[in-house]
Amino acid sequence: MWKTLFILLFCFPNYLFAFQFQTAPTDSLVALEFSQSLSFIQTPAYSKQKEELIAQLFTKSFHSGAILINDVLNKIYEDNLESYLINVCGKNVDNLNPRAQARVLLLMGDAQSSMGQHYEALLSYAKAEKKVKDSPLAYESKWRTAKAYYYAGDFDLAKELLDILKQGTDREIANDALNLRMFLDDHLGIDSLEKDVRQWVQIQKLQNFQKWKAADEALDKFLNSPPQENLLDDIIYLRAQRAFQKKDFSGAKSLFLECYQKFPLDIYADDALYQYLQLDQFQDEKLGFQFIQQFPSSLFVDAVRSHLLNPKK
Repeated sequence: MWKTLFILLFCFPNYLFAFQFQTAPTDSLVALEFSQSLSFIQTPAYSKQKEELIAQLFTKSFHSGAILINDVLNKIYEDNLESYLINVCGKNVDNLNPRAQARVLLLMGDAQSSMGQHYEALLSYAKAEKKVKDSPLAYESKWRTAKAYYYAGDFDLAKELLDILKQGTDREIANDALNLRMFLDDHLGIDSLEKDVRQWVQIQKLQNFQKWKAADEALDKFLNSPPQENLLDDIIYLRAQRAFQKKDFSGAKSLFLECYQKFPLDIYADDALYQYLQLDQFQDEKLGFQFIQQFPSSLFVDAVRSHLLNPKK
């Protein structure tokens, strides 16, 4: 029976799940199909099948233009399948056009960074940038390189790249680079704080790569230290993000508002207030107008203005 199941699973996956899905395939259905398939092969004995499954997903998502959808990538990270992703990407990357190669190399770099393969990740990001020079993807490669240096504790090298990215053509990347540069400026140079900063960066890395259990455990340990007061805004904002990820929307809403109210001039202020307004469905018009007045150059100001001018009935 199991032999038949695996033949169906890896040779004819669409037939295996046909009885469940009658609608046209979508990204969410592909992710669900992957999650269900993976549940059959979670033991180490089925490592080959895991790689075959990811290879099928790679092919399917590439031809749909997605290059592995986010829900699938999250599942890969959660289940520590990065090595299989790297292997599959490595086998396919040379067969793609330059733009697709760059996107796949970014996937490889992220997976390598997640596994602690710092230099391999930097090489993948550099190759990606070389494939698509002076393009939005090239800036994305630079941004991920800066974060790789940041996660590795090479803060001086990270700052050099962040200074370049602050002037980049992509507004979102430039904003993120500015925020990260401000964080480093605010917290480095204080000997008593550097140890806490390095621990904090590792918690951020775990959360960024969906290592939720390890991230939660590291955060609990960090909070029991106790950490420096200088990191309180970072702690509240990360806890809010984690609550949102766990679909604890009430808790996330409360924490985002707390972050803004306690640190209205901090680097997270506009992000925190915007996230609160979204979760509150923009019912608090006073805070909405306050957002526009306080953060006229924020990435989110147009969205807030649109909601205020066109409230849902």
